[in-house]
Amino acid sequence: MQIARVVPKTRTQKTGIFDYSIPPALLPYIQIGLLVEIPFSGRKLEGIIIELKRSSPIPHLSSLISIIDPEPVVDKIHIKLAEWMADYYLAPFGKTLFENIVPPAKRMIKNKNFKRSTTSTPAIKIVPHKSSQYLIMGDFSDRLKFYFQAIKKTLAQNKSVIILIPDLALLHFFTRIFQAPYSIIHSKMTLTERWLEWEKIRQGKVKIIIGSQSALFVPAQNLGLIIIDQEENETYKNDRSPRFHAVKVAETLSKLTGVNLLLGSLTPRIESYFQSLKNVYILKKTSKTKDCDITTINNVKKNEILSLPLQEKIAENLKLRKKIILVLNRKGEGQLFSVTTNKLAKLVKNLWPQTRIVRLEEGMNFSNLNKNWDIAIATTYALKFQFPPIGLVGIIDADYSLNFPDFRSSEKNFQILYKFLKIGEQGIIQTNLENNPVIEAVAKLNYEKFFLDELKIRHQYNFPPFTKLIRLLYKNPDEEKTQKEAQKIYQKLAPIGIPVFGPAPAFYSKKRNYYRFQIIIKISDSFKKDQTLPLFNFLRALPKGWIVDVDPMDLL
Repeated sequence: MQIARVVPKTRTQKTGIFDYSIPPALLPYIQIGLLVEIPFSGRKLEGIIIELKRSSPIPHLSSLISIIDPEPVVDKIHIKLAEWMADYYLAPFGKTLFENIVPPAKRMIKNKNFKRSTTSTPAIKIVPHKSSQYLIMGDFSDRLKFYFQAIKKTLAQNKSVIILIPDLALLHFFTRIFQAPYSIIHSKMTLTERWLEWEKIRQGKVKIIIGSQSALFVPAQNLGLIIIDQEENETYKNDRSPRFHAVKVAETLSKLTGVNLLLGSLTPRIESYFQSLKNVYILKKTSKTKDCDITTINNVKKNEILSLPLQEKIAENLKLRKKIILVLNRKGEGQLFSVTTNKLAKLVKNLWPQTRIVRLEEGMNFSNLNKNWDIAIATTYALKFQFPPIGLVGIIDADYSLNFPDFRSSEKNFQILYKFLKIGEQGIIQTNLENNPVIEAVAKLNYEKFFLDELKIRHQYNFPPFTKLIRLLYKNPDEEKTQKEAQKIYQKLAPIGIPVFGPAPAFYSKKRNYYRFQIIIKISDSFKKDQTLPLFNFLRALPKGWIVDVDPMDLL
């Protein structure tokens, strides 16, 4: 009797793999990677066949009900990738495996001839540790030139390319250069739209795939290159289970298949730059530091939004008819004072009544960038767009978030300020922390200085890249219940023998009427597998309501 090992699309305990017998009528069509319908705990669920075998130790097996798609929806390499994701991110195998596929639009396939295809997806060989992984550091225009050279070379070898971008606003910078058919994959597509693109890719009709992090899992034929631009962007971290990071998954896919990986950034993550210094990545710097006259204004008076030196620079640039950007780190908030983009725009209009002002923040019409304007009031959201020549960039609240109780706060602040200041000919930084290492480094546009200063702090307090973090977060509308549940889990974790911190309210202790308590676990490289195995098994079996976040982007 033939047995199919199936992973159901649901959360399960332990391995999440179940044996099913194959009805004789379906046997001629069965192959690894098929999407099938199965009976499971009184329900009918979708499942994926990951293995075939001749026998099972389990008597009286349930049978497969039907085949949903007669062609494999996932290949062996992505099954292997899903296994790694489940192991590394402590996520259910069913979650990680179905992340690797786009379920078919059933109405699109019900009329297909139901027979086993003779041109089905070829098996991809696993070629570990033969890829080249690069970190491309420089301005966007210079990175693009490097990417296009690599794309051209890959296509000439009749291989496919996957490109991940953090925002669809960047699409036209890539697609206007493509000489070959391409597919765009993103989360706003309907199921049918996604399936149609998926089918073209599966049949090898397109060689270039570009889009959000979900594009990483497409069945690209003869894959040769993966590009991830702005690798430091937080959108590459999935905010739902499985909470994977696209860069980490791409590294693994690159190693499994031997394809080349290019990570691009103006200000790479600390972990990525550290990897380049260890020669894990090959570091390529595409441009020199741009000359920019930056002035730091210290001891900004309380409630003073625009210091006198900044006002003088604004007036000077307006007289020269040069554009100006005034930056708020976040809409409606500031560390030293409360200021919104609207309040700042009114102040600017009062001081210079003839100026044309645009606000660049989430929800605003960014077509304004193409119109005539003198001063832009910008939040960090504006960084996703390309600006015309800018005379002056004024950082209104440079200290914002520097003292947040989060190990990445300095890194995030540096990245934001650095990117804005690189835009202008001149820069003004308003701060009350002139001697802060982040302010000192960004005033000189010196990434290496920031990196070395930050690395010392990370090493001193045992944070990444020197340790692996796992954040456990519990949310509940009842504050007392939240606290008791967190304390109960902490008491069970403590005897395992791995550093555990907490439980404590998260910095944002209440969101959307849910109280939030967290536990932080630090795992150093010195721990062996037999030491971490009891911990990982415990975390996989946490009760409903707990979020397990491996390599969290913040601890807030």
